[in-house]
Amino acid sequence: MKVKGIENELEIIRGGIVCSVDDLCPVFNTFEAEIQVLDLPEKKQIMTNGYQCILHMHTTIEECTLDLVAEIDRKLKTEKKVKFIRSQTRAKVIVKTNNLLCGEKYDKFATLGRFTLRDEGK
Repeated sequence: MKVKGIENELEIIRGGIVCSVDDLCPVFNTFEAEIQVLDLPEKKQIMTNGYQCILHMHTTIEECTLDLVAEIDRKLKTEKKVKFIRSQTRAKVIVKTNNLLCGEKYDKFATLGRFTLRDEGK
C-alpha cells in the first residue's frame, strides 16, 4: 500500500487498521463485550465458561474462548451472575484470543467496535 508523504511501501496484514500516530488504535487479545445470543447450535444448546467459537472482526477471523460475566435483562436494566446462557439472551462476556487484534471501544467508534461470533455456522 502506498500512502502520500511516505517513501516506503507499507505492509498491512489482514485485520490491520491504518490510524493516526496521534490517536493509535488499541491492540488487545482479551476484551469485555456485551453480546446478544441469537441462535446456538443444536449440539450446544447452552453457552458456559470456556465456550469456544470463531470471532469475525472486520476482516479478521480468529478462534476465541468466552467466559461469562453476567446475564443482562434489558427491561429491568439489571445484571445477574449465571453459570450458563441460552439463545435469545443478552450477556456480558470476556473474549480471549490467541493472537492480537485491532479494534476500538464501541462507545468511541461503533463501526470498529462491532464483531460477530459464530459456531458451526450459527
